[in-house]
Amino acid sequence: MKGAEDLLELLGQIGRGFPQPGWREMMRAAADGREQNRRIVKPSLAAKRCATCHVAEVEMEEGKSLRKCARCQLVWYCSADCQKSDWHAGHKRLCRVHDA
Repeated sequence: MKGAEDLLELLGQIGRGFPQPGWREMMRAAADGREQNRRIVKPSLAAKRCATCHVAEVEMEEGKSLRKCARCQLVWYCSADCQKSDWHAGHKRLCRVHDA
């Protein structure tokens, strides 16, 4: 059974070689990178809501999407009615400030 013993010894050597030194640091760095991506993506998804009725784009019917204010490009609207309502409610003044 010399062959079996050699095989077990070889498997033991391979097993002791893994995980490689530094694998924990590599896994932590990967997790930190994923967390950093979440911090960037999550607010941008949360920000994409209608400024008037606060509906999120993901909640809208298929084929419909939010549109930005064409002038300031800072707010989103789900419909022309919401845009008109927000315009008269005060976006008109804010939009002009950003336009200047």
